[in-house]
Amino acid sequence: MAQPDRASTFAERGVAVPFTTPMLAGARLRRAATGESELVLAGLGGRGIYVLEWEAAVGLASPTLHDHQLWPHLAALPTVTPARVRQAACSVAAIGLAGRDAAAAAMAALAVLMKARERAEQRLGGASSPLMNPQQVQPCRSGLVELLATIEAGAGDVLGGRHAAIERLGVELLALAEKLPDGPERRAATLVAAGARLTLAALPCCLRPLHASLLQLPARLAGDERVLAEIVEQAGRLDLLLDGWSGLVALWDEIPSMKRRDFLGDLLAALPVPAREADDWSGLLSGWDSLASLQRRLPLKPSWARGGRMALIALHEARRARAP
Repeated sequence: MAQPDRASTFAERGVAVPFTTPMLAGARLRRAATGESELVLAGLGGRGIYVLEWEAAVGLASPTLHDHQLWPHLAALPTVTPARVRQAACSVAAIGLAGRDAAAAAMAALAVLMKARERAEQRLGGASSPLMNPQQVQPCRSGLVELLATIEAGAGDVLGGRHAAIERLGVELLALAEKLPDGPERRAATLVAAGARLTLAALPCCLRPLHASLLQLPARLAGDERVLAEIVEQAGRLDLLLDGWSGLVALWDEIPSMKRRDFLGDLLAALPVPAREADDWSGLLSGWDSLASLQRRLPLKPSWARGGRMALIALHEARRARAP
C-alpha cells in the first residue's frame, strides 16, 4: 500500500473508470511499468492508496457482471486516456449490463461521438488533404474528437455544461457543510468544494491555447503537420483536468438530499486531484498540494463499508445513466 498525497504524473494517477461495483467506485485505471493494467483505489478511511491487479480486485470486491465485461475492454486499450476509457465504458453499458437507462444514455453518447468524429474530420481538412492519411488522423482523433464539437463556435455547450455542473456541486457542498457540526464530514464537504473551485480556476489556462489552435485550422495544418500533435496534447490536458468530475457530479445528483452526508467519504475518495505535472501548464500552483494532503488524512469511510451492496449497485447504475 503506497502513501503519496499527490501523483507526479497523470500516468501514475490513472483514469477514472465508471465501475458499478461499490468497492470499485472511484477506482482509476493505469498501466504498470510492465505494461499490465492495474487499478488504483483510495485506502479505507482515506489513508494512502491501494494498487491492485484485476485478479486481486475480483477476490476483494466481487465485481458486477457489468464490471467483469468492462475489464477486458479496458485492459486491451492501446493507451489509457479519459476518451478511450469513456468509449469502452459506453460500449459495454450500451448492451444493457448497467440497466436500461444507462444503456440508453450510452447509446446516445456513442451517437454524439460519431457525429463529433465526422465534424473533426471535416475541420481537419478531409481525406483529400495529402497530410490527412490514417496514420496522422487517428492520433489526433483520440485526443480531440470528443472535444472539438464542444469548443468550436456554435457546436453546443457541453463544456459549459460541465463547468456549470462542477460549480453547482461546489455550491451545494458548501451549503451542506454549513449545516454539519465541525468534524470530518464537514471538512470533507469543504475539501471537495475547494477541489471544484481549483479545477474551474484552471480550465481557462487549458482552454485558451486549444481554442486558438482550433481557430487556425486548417491554415496551420497546411504549413506544418506537427500542429496535429500540438492539438492532441492541448486537448488531452483539458480532458485530464476534467477526468472524474462528471461521475462525481452524477453520483451527487443521484443521492437523495437527506442522505448526501453519508456519501461524503465516497466523494472525497474519488476527488480528481490533478497530477503535479499539471502545475506547469494549468496555473494550479500550490493549492492542490495542501488539499491532497488533507484529503488523504480525513478518517471517513466509504458507503460500502456500511453494507447495503445491492442498493449501492443500483445507485451506481443510475449514476451511469447520468454520466455514460
